[in-house]
Amino acid sequence: MVIGITGDQWLELRIDDKVALDGMTVYNTIEYVRKILPAGEVGVEAVALKFAKGQQLLDWAHDVKAHLVSNEVVQ
Repeated sequence: MVIGITGDQWLELRIDDKVALDGMTVYNTIEYVRKILPAGEVGVEAVALKFAKGQQLLDWAHDVKAHLVSNEVVQ
């Protein structure tokens, strides 16, 4: 997660791939770190996303305009 890139200032938070975070925790973490460096943009990279239901995955993909690749989706 790279947060608050503005000019030559930036802030990066790295979390081990083995750490699972729910959506609200990610959101709250971004909001907290934005207080440290409020200007700029936020980028988030994830190794995997998990959804309780397939419809939630489809809704998320629609919201972020993501293209789902069938061999990358596991049920």
